[in-house]
Amino acid sequence: MKLFDDTDEVVDNEISRIDARKEARKRKMKLAILTDPKTNNPIAFKLMTPDQFKIYTTGKTTKEFKIKTGCSDHDLQRTIDKIEKVLQKGHPITLKIGIKKYETDETLKGQMESNLKDTFRRMGYEIGHTSSNFISIKPKNT
Repeated sequence: MKLFDDTDEVVDNEISRIDARKEARKRKMKLAILTDPKTNNPIAFKLMTPDQFKIYTTGKTTKEFKIKTGCSDHDLQRTIDKIEKVLQKGHPITLKIGIKKYETDETLKGQMESNLKDTFRRMGYEIGHTSSNFISIKPKNT
């Protein structure tokens, strides 16, 4: 079977599954097996970056982050920094806010949600659809 790289160029015209796996490991990439939709038989191999592979297997293009109420300021800041790195790369994200098991107060969750929205608005990011469970944040339009 043929082996394609992440830019859809042919790497090898006749390669076995074992050799394709070795090639993927050598390049530090994931190996996807492309199949015929009707018969489900494999037709080709494709090398993908971990991000491409995740989108290929799950169909999700947004990255998810979770924050729980009552987390330390340090943890919160680290999560915000991680989110900002992803947004700077141009990926939209979904931010889920959870409540710690022992807490029953919903107002903490609401306060945290509004604080996070304000923080990302100040940074210049667009806040998309929000519901009671998550906040959608889109990267800056450049």
